[in-house]
Amino acid sequence: MNEAKFDTYHMLELREKFAGKVWCFVPVISSKYAICHLGIAIANEPGYSPVPISWCNSEDYVEVSEIADDLNKVQLRLGEDEAMRIEVSTHVAQREKNEAA
Repeated sequence: MNEAKFDTYHMLELREKFAGKVWCFVPVISSKYAICHLGIAIANEPGYSPVPISWCNSEDYVEVSEIADDLNKVQLRLGEDEAMRIEVSTHVAQREKNEAA
């Protein structure tokens, strides 16, 4: 496991990039790199935004999922239900985008 390397600078960078949006950390499976890493789910927007793999990666999806939960709770002050609603909203937005295409 490459421990999550989130320091104050990384969080400031993410908070600035996603300012004004409702977002959370999510675990992502990368088929390109055959590894799990973190992504950012933005409420009501399709897909996710990747977090640099060097910040957090593992072959274990559960491990990355637990890191995402911890970051959501500690850094973003989101409960699991709130984060899940944000993540689900991205799936709904993606489905709507696909249906419109």
